[in-house]
Amino acid sequence: MRKLVFFSVILLAARLGDLYTTWLATPDLQNEWSPLVTVFGFGWKQLLVFHAGMYVLAVWLMGFYFLRRRNVEERGLSFLEYWSLLYFRNKFEGLSMLRKIPRNGRILLEEIGYLMAFTFLPFSILAVANNVCFGFFPAYGEWFHRTLSPLALPAVLAYSLGNIALFHWYDYSKYRRMSSSVHT
Repeated sequence: MRKLVFFSVILLAARLGDLYTTWLATPDLQNEWSPLVTVFGFGWKQLLVFHAGMYVLAVWLMGFYFLRRRNVEERGLSFLEYWSLLYFRNKFEGLSMLRKIPRNGRILLEEIGYLMAFTFLPFSILAVANNVCFGFFPAYGEWFHRTLSPLALPAVLAYSLGNIALFHWYDYSKYRRMSSSVHT
């Protein structure tokens, strides 16, 4: 419960910081690059409602990860066996599980909760830093638009996929430690 409260408070501070620094950098949203503004035409009211809803969803999903996480009881499993048991309640051989549809929706919610905690938080902090740079260094905006903007989507995807891989490795290493402590 402490971890959920801690990450919820940190995420709330980061999201509010992002909104506040966005307001400082571009009060009329003319320089905002978010697709919510540029594609969907959101104003401040819509942005606030959207971010409040995303925050509530993130905290709810983080609750699945921090409070409802189940462990696999069977010991001595390989990495792929462990994850196939979690996702499918069955041990598949090798990578054949990649072409199957998960049967365990709860683990999917847990994984999304993990991603919400450990992906939204760094991106929110990065957005605050970006907004502060836009506000204090006007030349940064031009440089960012020219240099970094085309790399933003690939970087977000790479970070998210790396985060998923890290989640799987970390969770499996916890399982291995618990498994080895039971056998000794």
